Amino acid sequence: VLADSIVKDCTTDLEKVQSIYRWTQDNIKYIAFEKGLGGFIPRSGAVVCEKRYGDCKDMASIIHEMTSLVGVETSLVWIGSRDIPYTYEELSTPSVDNHMIAAYKHENDWIFLDATGSDQYFGQPTSFIQGKQALIRISDEEYELATVPVAKPSENTVHLDANFSIEDGTLKGDGEYAFTGYYSVSLNGMYEYLDHEDKDDFLKEYLSFGNNKCKIEDPTLEQKEDLRGVNCGIGIELPDYALEVEDELIINLNVEKPYSGSSLEKDRELPLEFEYLSTYSNEIALDIPEGYELSFVPENFDLDNELFKCFFTYEVKDNKVIFSHSAELKELILYPEHFELWNSTMKTVKKEYKKALVLKRI
Repeated sequence: VLADSIVKDCTTDLEKVQSIYRWTQDNIKYIAFEKGLGGFIPRSGAVVCEKRYGDCKDMASIIHEMTSLVGVETSLVWIGSRDIPYTYEELSTPSVDNHMIAAYKHENDWIFLDATGSDQYFGQPTSFIQGKQALIRISDEEYELATVPVAKPSENTVHLDANFSIEDGTLKGDGEYAFTGYYSVSLNGMYEYLDHEDKDDFLKEYLSFGNNKCKIEDPTLEQKEDLRGVNCGIGIELPDYALEVEDELIINLNVEKPYSGSSLEKDRELPLEFEYLSTYSNEIALDIPEGYELSFVPENFDLDNELFKCFFTYEVKDNKVIFSHSAELKELILYPEHFELWNSTMKTVKKEYKKALVLKRI
């Protein structure tokens, strides 16, 4: 009866799976059980439904059983997190996996269903199983191996859109942050469990940028219904950000500098793994203050190699300077053969981050 009520408004099998997955995220609390056989054997969906909590196996079990009750076939899946280096071909033992999820085959592609990520949107696997080999149960006699996809940089984004004016060395304005993919999952996860009175302070700290005097005012948070993104509106003050030298104002519009601290030690030998691929971008509009004119604008710049892609562009339009910047991480793991290119790339990018506009008093 419960399963039928969850999918009563669904018209396709895909919608049914999505509704049951979302119900599990919202109504079954994840609690790990690792004692004895309880660490290996999932409980029945009925038991999990009654208790309203379970571990990863239990959450996979209830998804599998509920979808079966509404006539949709899903599979149980054994999988290891990214800190386990083996595949099932290399080591055909339980040492390869430490996690269980469910999966649904849609148009020849597997959709992996990990409800332990309560803020994970349907269709994107949790970040810690990206790229991992999954052992998918088809029947008691048949299993299939598949690889969990790695989310593209364009799926995990942070974008800042802001408008500024200058008053006595202070940048003032308003803006909007847009988070997608794993960034929105992370923000939702932190924000959701805060007490109401702490949420405003959390956003003011989380969304600050530019310098340690940044003041974020009246932050708002709006979550998309399908969990695919979060938008945050903000008022902004950056005191002492515009440097006045004699009759000039020097302003660096790189208010965010993603990956600027990512250079690797010269003697590093072990690979560096990022949590996920991503893209940071921003578009900053600055009003040219009355009584000033532009005397220097940095040149546009772009860079694209196998590890990293970025661009910096400046445009003067309608008495404004519009600065656009994007930084894209293209590899999930940096191996020793990547280190030299990564460090030279970061050195180049840091130089661009230091470039500033110069406004001259007229």
